[in-house]
Amino acid sequence: MGRLLATGRRRVLVAVLLIGVVVAAFAVARGPGAFEDEASLVQFQTEATDSAAQRLQAAPAGPQGASGERGAAGASGAAERMVTVERPVVVEKVVEVAVEKAVTRESAASRVAAAPASVAAPRLAAIQELAASDRQIIRNGTLVLMVANLEDAVGTIRDLVAGIPGAFFANSEIKPVRDRRPSIVTLRIPAAAFDEAVANLKALAVEVLEEQTRAEDVTEAYTDLNIRLRNLEAAEEQFRVLFERAERVQNILEIQDRLQRVRGEIERLRGQLNVLEDRVALATVRVQLHPPPDLSLELVPQGVPFVYGESAFRLTYRNDGNVRAKDVEVTLTLPQQAAFVEARSNGIYDPATRVVTWKISELHPSDQGTFAAVLRFETAARVLTLDAEVHAGTPDADESNNAATAKLTFEPDLMLTVLHAPSAVAQGDTANLALLYGNAGNGDAERVSIRLSLPAGVTFVSAVGGRYDADERVIVWDVDRVRPHEEQHIEASVRVDVEAGRLPLSAVIAATETERVTYNNRADLSLAALPEDVSGRTVWSPGQTFRDSFETLGDVARGAVDLLIWVSTFGVPLAVIVGVVSVPVMLIRRRRRAAR
Repeated sequence: MGRLLATGRRRVLVAVLLIGVVVAAFAVARGPGAFEDEASLVQFQTEATDSAAQRLQAAPAGPQGASGERGAAGASGAAERMVTVERPVVVEKVVEVAVEKAVTRESAASRVAAAPASVAAPRLAAIQELAASDRQIIRNGTLVLMVANLEDAVGTIRDLVAGIPGAFFANSEIKPVRDRRPSIVTLRIPAAAFDEAVANLKALAVEVLEEQTRAEDVTEAYTDLNIRLRNLEAAEEQFRVLFERAERVQNILEIQDRLQRVRGEIERLRGQLNVLEDRVALATVRVQLHPPPDLSLELVPQGVPFVYGESAFRLTYRNDGNVRAKDVEVTLTLPQQAAFVEARSNGIYDPATRVVTWKISELHPSDQGTFAAVLRFETAARVLTLDAEVHAGTPDADESNNAATAKLTFEPDLMLTVLHAPSAVAQGDTANLALLYGNAGNGDAERVSIRLSLPAGVTFVSAVGGRYDADERVIVWDVDRVRPHEEQHIEASVRVDVEAGRLPLSAVIAATETERVTYNNRADLSLAALPEDVSGRTVWSPGQTFRDSFETLGDVARGAVDLLIWVSTFGVPLAVIVGVVSVPVMLIRRRRRAAR
């Protein structure tokens, strides 16, 4: 009898525990809206378990006759059936509910509204307090900044991060300025200092190229993860109790497997919750640091500039940086010896400052363009300098290439050639000579002198515009200035006083300026002296005779061909006509003779 009572009590205890598991499964199945905290869940389970235990203990425990034994036996049989049949079913239900991911997403407010007024009021107050004071916000930001000096900006950011407790560099990629690429730093900053840090970062920039800030409210996801985690932890505790009470090997293995699954789900949720808490606690700021634009300028003349003529100059500007340049100006400063003619592409000339200005609103990275100015130089200066500059409303990464200079050198290049001179002159006759001089350079030739030296046997007769120096036997022509591309000729007459020999004459041209090229400053000629004038004589030459004979034969051949053409054109038709007329006349004459 005592053994029967002990067995009945053990079975009753197992039944109570199973009822507690059923209650836990029911709580999990009802979802996170059923219990707002762990205390409510534990209280509900305790009350349900105690109520079931009291109902079972109310049954008679001693011998009560046949009916009492049957009642005890019935209770024991029911408990046994619960242990052997219902416990696996309950365990499976707990596991299915605990790991189920499709947790209801309806709001806490709607669940509270559906509850009784006595329960809804405190819960609604708790939710409102959470919404007002404990919102879970993830804050991120992206800043694209143009900084004047990249190294100084990076150093300032390091100081800024060091001054914020809990902030750190998550990633940094610093590029050299010469690479013309942006440097990128990623910062993790406590959420409370996010706005202040963003304002301090923007203060470093010469210009804020782009700013993006985002705030994501993850309060619902955060609360959902916490409730699911607490429910799974409660289910885990119930599995542990079952595991300690289980006697059959099959039940132990099943509970252990389900316990591992629940434990894995708990670890997964804790990992998600840790990531979410880290993102909420530390905001992420991604900063791109761009160096200023790098403007460059080239100034090149189009062709060879020369004085007293119009010369064009091309100005080529570029942006070699990776950010745009705004309010760009290109200027060209004219020297006093240059006169402004034209500025193409809407250039504006200021006579007071002698500056030509072109304006560009924006110049994007890798863009380039060309301006042109036409100038006229009226000066005898040998060297002139043109200065051009490009600058923008923002700093420049490399100011060494913002200016361009064109150094102009104006130099003469005198040339002298023989325009006309006889090859042979009879003794006592006069030879007329003509020389051509000019300036092939791009600058003036000042105080030019042309000298023609006469050898012995040649006497000066006259020189147009020149003078004769009898001591040096030189004919001299003096010219004040020879401009670029200017050409003139001079003439002189000399008499040959000898009857034979070759008489060399030499002419040179020079100026006060030094020339880089002098090979064309000299002209030589030679006169052949003869005892008498032979200009009217015909001189036999084998080559000339052959050419004359060949030309004569050609004339005869051409005459024969012309005659043949005339005969074929007019002779043949004339012969036909004569034949046609003469045949009847001959026939008539024969008939008359025959009649006689």
